[in-house]
Amino acid sequence: MAWPTNKPDSNKFSADTNSIKESRPELNTMSDAVNNIVDFIDTADIGNNKILKYNSTSGALEFVAESAGAVTNPLNANLNVNNFTIQGATSDSAGVIDGAVTLDGAEIRIQRSDPNDSAGSGVPTVKLMSNDALIRTEGGENSIRFIDASKTVRLSSPNQTVDFITAGIDIGNTSSVPRINSSQANAGIILSSDTTNRGQIAIIGGSNGNIEVAPNGSGKILFGNGSNQAVITTSASSAQNLKLETANGINSGTMLINQGANGDIEITPNGTGKTKIDNLEYNEPVHTLTYGANITPEPSDGAIQEILLTGNVNFQGFATETNGSTVTLIIKQDGTGNRTFSEGLDSAGRMLFAGGTQTLSTGANAIDIMTISFVGGIYYASLSTNFS
Repeated sequence: MAWPTNKPDSNKFSADTNSIKESRPELNTMSDAVNNIVDFIDTADIGNNKILKYNSTSGALEFVAESAGAVTNPLNANLNVNNFTIQGATSDSAGVIDGAVTLDGAEIRIQRSDPNDSAGSGVPTVKLMSNDALIRTEGGENSIRFIDASKTVRLSSPNQTVDFITAGIDIGNTSSVPRINSSQANAGIILSSDTTNRGQIAIIGGSNGNIEVAPNGSGKILFGNGSNQAVITTSASSAQNLKLETANGINSGTMLINQGANGDIEITPNGTGKTKIDNLEYNEPVHTLTYGANITPEPSDGAIQEILLTGNVNFQGFATETNGSTVTLIIKQDGTGNRTFSEGLDSAGRMLFAGGTQTLSTGANAIDIMTISFVGGIYYASLSTNFS
């Protein structure tokens, strides 16, 4: 049996004068066609959720149960079109396609017809066309890998952010050193916990491994953002040391700590902790104290200060009285000499001199040195005279 292909001549039925006798061959053709169709479709197993499927053995269309088994690929050649959409079969109440599309295979490739054609201008691209798009593993899958044996794997979002929301991101392999590199000229790389800068960024070396931060050329490592104080600290709650050293401590080198313009460098132990420095060598700047009839040296201006006396001078204490502050004051007479030193604190018993001596050398251009320490609310002074 087969699907009928002979068709009656419809002109035999078009006029009122046509007779059944004349139309008998066409009627016979129609009858045979109907019988062939009835024979070609086997309705014995017709029922709900069944589909027609051709059986080459019986030569008929038979009703069979709908199956989710393998579907033969209807494409037997390359799909050569400019745009082709593969979409899910289901949609939500608003008509938006929300069904899943599964591509299942050992390898799924997206490439130009000749991947080695360097003259080709098009770059194979996978675009996730939505405001939020996810690439993720499902169920028990372990990882997502972007692998290229010899070229660059690029994840980009023009003027936007590529977010990695995961317990861990592994970069690199066993044969080369992994890199996170900015490919744009003069562009930087920002590692941020999130848009509000909350949370913590941890860079952790492997077992006994180093973490190297190495600027290129004359580049620098900058901490802080200009408005908040930068802090370098250990993260553990238990007592741990913070160590700064040059060349892994095995080679010579200089470690420089430089302040900004007119900025201070403070080293402040916590609680009863102490500042310990071995093999200390430093150059103490000498601060020039402007002459005045009454002076109040500021210890933070420097531990060594000098003043040229062009008249008598009266010491009225430090500008900032910090317990333990000490100032060594180099006192020079001018070309006239006979300038005297007095203090306005002795009436309260707040300034004491070694041996009770506070009289300066009187000769022209004479040099004396007075060391003054403020301890427990008392100024202790020691005067050495007539350096010549």
